Amino acid sequence: MKLCPEFSTTGEVKSVIGISRDLTVRKRLEEKIGKSMHEKKLLIQEMHHRVKNNMNVIMSLLSIQSGIVAEPSAAAVLNDARTRLLGMAILYDRLYSSENSNAMSVMEYLTTLVNEVIVLFPNSGNVILETDIHDFLLDARTLSTLGIMVNEMITNTMKHAFNGGPSGVIKLSLQKFDSHAILRFEDNGRGIPEGIELKKSPGFGLQLVDRLSLQLKGSVQMLRGSGTRFVVEFAC
Repeated sequence: MKLCPEFSTTGEVKSVIGISRDLTVRKRLEEKIGKSMHEKKLLIQEMHHRVKNNMNVIMSLLSIQSGIVAEPSAAAVLNDARTRLLGMAILYDRLYSSENSNAMSVMEYLTTLVNEVIVLFPNSGNVILETDIHDFLLDARTLSTLGIMVNEMITNTMKHAFNGGPSGVIKLSLQKFDSHAILRFEDNGRGIPEGIELKKSPGFGLQLVDRLSLQLKGSVQMLRGSGTRFVVEFAC
């Protein structure tokens, strides 16, 4: 309520005009909106847990099935599918946990991804990982594409580069320069045979790396030397 007194010439109060407003409707509306927002938050949390659990169940099924099948090539396909799903699951979980659901730290995501993918392989204990990743934000779609590419590179290295060797080194760097970034992935393994190229690779993984570089509107090079090196450039 707002009171507006009216004074006489002698300073005495002649009358008072009062204006009041009933806030009951407004308070009920605010309570209703608050309850609705709380219910939506609980629903989103429940959806998140279900999606996360479903991803974990699928990865577990793929892992079990790969251990059952007798054909090595079939087991390899199932394991590849599991690592690709793992990359998406990590990104989904990190985005949900962050304040910004549309973008996240490149360093946080890629560091987690490479470590969790490497340990899936039996020779992981003999591999040294070296990273140099700048900490900047990327939108979820770009980061998902980049994560799948890195996953394919790691998988290819862990399956072929160090097979039978005593130890190996994987180096991953990602640096941002103004409006573009450069990712470098390299290993000191046996190297990819000369006859295999990205666009004409008999394996799906290397072809996927090449195709995903187009989604980034960037480029990818596969270089040979003392091991294999991939260089990916893209706008960001």
